[in-house]
Amino acid sequence: MKNSIRSIIEYVTINTDVARSKNNLERFKFVCLNQKCVDLSNVKCRKVILSMALECADLGNAGRPFYLYEQWIRRIMSEFAAQGLKEIDLGLKPTSKFHVQHNMEPALIAESQLLFIDHIVLPKFKALKGFLPDTTPIYNQILKNKDHFLCKTFNQNDK
Repeated sequence: MKNSIRSIIEYVTINTDVARSKNNLERFKFVCLNQKCVDLSNVKCRKVILSMALECADLGNAGRPFYLYEQWIRRIMSEFAAQGLKEIDLGLKPTSKFHVQHNMEPALIAESQLLFIDHIVLPKFKALKGFLPDTTPIYNQILKNKDHFLCKTFNQNDK
């Protein structure tokens, strides 16, 4: 039992890696959305479901009311900036383009969040919503947050 739990924890943790994101999504769709019945007695099936649940939990700030999501964005952007400055101090190339304060302009943040939502968050939550319809309110909030950023980007382009 201990090895089984450890195996599940390792699997779902490793699969939160962004490099595995697309494969995880396809696996989840195959196991949970393309089958008539999901076999929860199957350990592999449970691992796939738990992996998607953990990924969505990790991305869940995008599904919070906008005022909370915006606070999270400020914090994560500050973290990116601090990480980038530390990388420069160590003689490394910054892994994020948000390592300089002027790169934290509202239009750039809105653009980055639109990409994040469209390419990472929405596909996962759309699949999760197909499997667990009770997550629809979270999915709908993500769409509202996306609209908020679309308006910011649109307004910036008018100036």
